[in-house]
Amino acid sequence: MQRIVRLAEILRILQQNKPVSLTKLEEHFNVSKRTIQRDIKNLREAGFPLKTNKDGCYYLDKNLIKDHDFCYNESELAFILGLKDLLSKLGQPFQKAANDILTGIYANFDSLIFIGMDQSIPINNKIFNQLVRAITNKNLITIEYTVHSPFTVQLEPYKLACFNGFWYLIGKDKASKIIKKYALDKISKISILKKSFNNIPEELDNILRNSANIWFSEQKDIQVKILVDADCASYFRRKTLFPTQIIEQDNKDGSIVVSFQIGHFEEIIHFLKSWLPWIKILEPEELGKKLVEQMQEWIEWQEE
Repeated sequence: MQRIVRLAEILRILQQNKPVSLTKLEEHFNVSKRTIQRDIKNLREAGFPLKTNKDGCYYLDKNLIKDHDFCYNESELAFILGLKDLLSKLGQPFQKAANDILTGIYANFDSLIFIGMDQSIPINNKIFNQLVRAITNKNLITIEYTVHSPFTVQLEPYKLACFNGFWYLIGKDKASKIIKKYALDKISKISILKKSFNNIPEELDNILRNSANIWFSEQKDIQVKILVDADCASYFRRKTLFPTQIIEQDNKDGSIVVSFQIGHFEEIIHFLKSWLPWIKILEPEELGKKLVEQMQEWIEWQEE
């Protein structure tokens, strides 16, 4: 994600109509010359009209960026859509940055393509920036957090994660030694301490990549199997709808058996509800019973 955000920021800088040197970009992003050169190469390969002037500075060719006849090949379009998709999901200010950059480069972009996105909850920029600084410098922090009433937690901040339009801080509670998740909109105050911690757990990135939502866990020792009706089976065949999804069996009637590995029921139960009544839970039995109970409660509530 950092690389994509950096590419978007390079485009934003170049949109300001001033040529920029390789050294300036290195200093701005605090990365190596090779990294910036690779970023420029990737942007050019994706179809962005980056040129170099006689001083070796980069700029955007204004003769091309407003050309309504500009043609996208497959790799260019994939990059542009991926960039817009990623940044839009992150909420403000990322969503505005994506729209400004892409509309500025390709004047007809939004008239050609629409991408539906979930709205992200508003981000408190001060808190967000404090957390970025603490994570970057590996500083311990204390936060004031509110569930039913406010309380204070001291933790090692590891990651900021965005799931379904909600931002979370992921870190280890120093008291319980457990990695927990904290919704950013429930954090009212942050204090960055002088004490530091050693390292972010190496396995955390892999855990997040294999998680569909914030209800993730390190141990995924529960296997869920469902039967998907033929009318909806094509959606599961065309796309991985849940990170650990595996199609186990194709049936003659067009239905399929799909399995998932999870850590606890909350990780998948809302996903399964979204596919009712076209799925049937085959295992574990306990999950099927839990879903039936919740549906019965809903029916009773609906009929009141």
